[in-house]
Amino acid sequence: MAEKLPDELIKEVLSPILHVPDEKFADASGDSVFFRFHLSTSALLLVCKRWLRVATPLLYEVVVLRSKAQAQALSKVFASNKQLGTFVKKLRVEGGYGLPMEKIIRASPNITDIYLSMAIHSNDSVSGLCRSLDTISPSRLILYDSVWPWERLDNGNTRALASKLFVCIASTWKALDVVHNPYAEESNGKVHLRESAFVSALAECSSLRVVYYSSCPDSESESLGSLSQIPHLQKIQVQVASEDDSEVVFRRYLDETSRLAKIVQFVVPHWASAVIEATSPLALPETDYIPMETASAVIRDQIWTQILSLAMWNDWCDRDFSVADNMLYRGSQIGTTRQGLLTVSRGFYRLGLPLMYAYPVLLGEDRLRAFAAQLAQNPPLGRHIRSIFFHVSFTYGADLLRLLEKSLTTIVTSSQNLKRIHGHRGNYVHWLPMTWDTFVKLSETSASSLITFSGVRVIVERRGLPHPALSPIFNKFKRLRRLEWRPSGESGQSAGTDGTPTTCLSSLESLITRGCKDSFFTHISRLSLPSLTHFECTRHTDFIALLAFVEKHGSKLLDVSVTWPHEHLPILELCPNMTHLELELLDKIPTSKMLNAVELHHHLNRITISSPQHSLSGEKMPTRDREQWIKFFEGVDWRCFPALKEIRVIACEWPTDERSIAKNPWVQLADDLKNEWSIPLTDRTGLPWKSRLKV
Repeated sequence: MAEKLPDELIKEVLSPILHVPDEKFADASGDSVFFRFHLSTSALLLVCKRWLRVATPLLYEVVVLRSKAQAQALSKVFASNKQLGTFVKKLRVEGGYGLPMEKIIRASPNITDIYLSMAIHSNDSVSGLCRSLDTISPSRLILYDSVWPWERLDNGNTRALASKLFVCIASTWKALDVVHNPYAEESNGKVHLRESAFVSALAECSSLRVVYYSSCPDSESESLGSLSQIPHLQKIQVQVASEDDSEVVFRRYLDETSRLAKIVQFVVPHWASAVIEATSPLALPETDYIPMETASAVIRDQIWTQILSLAMWNDWCDRDFSVADNMLYRGSQIGTTRQGLLTVSRGFYRLGLPLMYAYPVLLGEDRLRAFAAQLAQNPPLGRHIRSIFFHVSFTYGADLLRLLEKSLTTIVTSSQNLKRIHGHRGNYVHWLPMTWDTFVKLSETSASSLITFSGVRVIVERRGLPHPALSPIFNKFKRLRRLEWRPSGESGQSAGTDGTPTTCLSSLESLITRGCKDSFFTHISRLSLPSLTHFECTRHTDFIALLAFVEKHGSKLLDVSVTWPHEHLPILELCPNMTHLELELLDKIPTSKMLNAVELHHHLNRITISSPQHSLSGEKMPTRDREQWIKFFEGVDWRCFPALKEIRVIACEWPTDERSIAKNPWVQLADDLKNEWSIPLTDRTGLPWKSRLKV
C-alpha cells in the first residue's frame, strides 16, 4: 500500500514534521530555540530512498547553523552536491563560523530570508560571511544582538561584519523590504556607532518597507526618530504580548501628529493571540428546560455529584502532592472554579459544598486559619474532609505558632475520616506545628483511614510531663503508608514500648525522618515493617542508630535518600536490592568513598546527587569545584554498578551555545561516562547530554 502512494502525498505527510515555523526561525530572544536533545528530523531521510528523494528539498529549505562543525559539514555537502544549495530559502547563522560560510552562501543563490548575529566573539572569524553576503539578494534580514546594551560585543569581527552588512543593505540587496531591528534599547560607546550606521544603511535602502522590533523601543529614541524620517518606509511594527501595556506607555509620550505615530503598528504574534471562535452563534437553551427531568431525584444527584467532582478536580487532588502539583495548582484556577460552581444554583451548592470540603488545598497561613474558623462555626462539615494539603511559608513568632497549632487542632478534631494530611516541603517552607495532644486526637479520629502524614512537626515536648511513648499511637495507624516524622523534642521509651507488636505500621511503604534522635530509630528498628521500600533521613542522625536501622530493614529498601553525614555507612552493602540512591549534600561535593562498593551491586539503576551549595555550572564554576567533581567521577569504580542507567546531578546545567559547550565541565564528564561506561549523565530534569559535531 505504501509503495503506491504518490510523491505528492508523501510530501504532505512529511512537511509538518520537517517544517520550521517562521516564529522559531526569526526568534531573537537570545536563548537558541534550536538547541535540541531529541532525535533530529533528518533521520526521516534514512527510512527509504523515496523518503530521501521527497524529503531532501524540505529538509534544506530552512538551514540553521549553530557551530563551526555544522558549517564545515554543510559546506562539504554542498561541494559534493551543488543542487542541494539551491533548495535553501532561509538561512539562520548564529555565529561567524569562518571560511566555510562563503562556500555555503555562494552555493545557495535562492536565499530569501537570512538571520545574522552580532553576538560574535573575537575568536569567531566572519571572513566567510564578509566574502559572500553580496552574492545573495534576500527580501528579509533578521539581525540579532543582545537585548541588554551592556552585553553587546564590539571587536574586530563585529566591526567587519557590520561594515560589510551595511554596505549590502544600502546598495547591494535590491529586494530587501523587511528588516528586524534588534536595537530597541539604545547602545553605548562604540556599539552606538554601529547602531547609528545601521539606521543610516536602512535609510539608503530604497526597497525597504517594514522595520520590525521584537520588543517595544522608547518612543523618544534617536534611532526610532531617524527611521520615521525615511520616506519610503511604510511600517514600523512593534511586537507586544497580548496582556502588555507597552502600546499605552509608548503612545503616552508620542506626538500624534508626527509621521512616527502614523506608521507605527503594534502587533501580537499569532501564536500568542490565537483565540478559538465559534463558527456560528450558540443557541440559548429554553428557560424551562430541566436536565434529566424524567429521572428520579436520587439519580440526578448522583450524576451531578460526579460531574461536579470532576469539575472541582477532586480525583486529581486525591493523592500525595509533589512540588510540581503544588505549582500547577497555584497557576491554575481550580480554587476559583470550585467557589464559582457553588454559586450556580441551590442544587449545585447543596451537592458541591461537601465536595469542596473533601479535598481542601490551603495555600498560606491565612487560608489555613480561615478554614479552621469555618469548621469551628459549622463542625458537621468536617466529616466530608478526606485530604488536606497546605503550604505554609512562614511560622515565626510565638503568637502565630499558637494560632496555627489551634487551627490544626480544630481541623483534626472536626475530621473523622482523614486519608491525607500533608504539606509542601522545601528549603523555604516551614513545617506546620501540631501539639502532641492533637496528634493523639488524630489517632483517635482517623487512625483507621489515614494513609499519609507529612509536612507536620509534632511537638513531643510537654512541660512538667514525661515524654510520651510513640508505640501505642503508631500501632493504631493500620493503613498508614507514608510517614514523614519530624518531632520537636524526642519521645522516650516508656514502660509499654517493648510490648509493641512487631506488626506495628505494617502498611508503611515510605518513611522520611527529619531530625530524629537515636531513640526513634531504636524503636523503629524493632518493627518488621514488611511493606517498607522508601527511606529518607537527614544528616542530623546518630550514626549507630542509623546503622542499626539500615541493618534491619536495608534488604527491603528500593529507594534511599540520605543527607550524607558519614562516608563509612555501608549503604550499598546493606541495601542490596536498592534501585535508586539519592545523596543530598548540602555543603560539599561528593567523594568517591561515598560510592565505594565492596562487591557488585546488581540492582542500582539510578543515582541522584543533590548539592545545592555547588550549583554553579559552566564557566561560572570555580576551578576548585570543577576539580573536585572530576576527581569524584574518576575515582568511582563504575564497574561495580552493572545495572546503572543514569547519574542525575542536580547542579548540572547543559550549555546552549557553542562557546559555553567548550567551557562547560559537565559536557566532558558526560562524554567520558557515556563513552567509557555507557552511563548517561543527566541534568536536574533527567535530560542526558547529546554529543555535538566537533571540528
